[in-house]
Amino acid sequence: MNHGVYYELQAGELLHLPRLNQPLRIMQGRVWITAAEELEDRVLDAGHDWQPAEAREVVIEALCAARVLIVSPQWAGPGQRMHAAQTWMRLAHALALPVRRLAGVTGALARRLSLG
Repeated sequence: MNHGVYYELQAGELLHLPRLNQPLRIMQGRVWITAAEELEDRVLDAGHDWQPAEAREVVIEALCAARVLIVSPQWAGPGQRMHAAQTWMRLAHALALPVRRLAGVTGALARRLSLG
């Protein structure tokens, strides 16, 4: 059983995914995939999977009627789950520094207000 989000595309229809980091599975038809920061585009037929190396903007064009599945992380294999976990850890780390800086500024402002 395949779990995730399905997209039904007509020939020539575009699907824009601003930040894809999950695997794609082509369920029906044929698609052209362009991923930001990748040197080559790819054409995939039904039955083929693809996943970007890291989260990036992706545009999919249906070359004929197509059905595309974006696999849910909980149903992806161990490698994809590890990739998702690493992505979340990077995000959490990236957000932690600005939050710590904000806490420091807020604390300094509170001390200044209590003194004055």
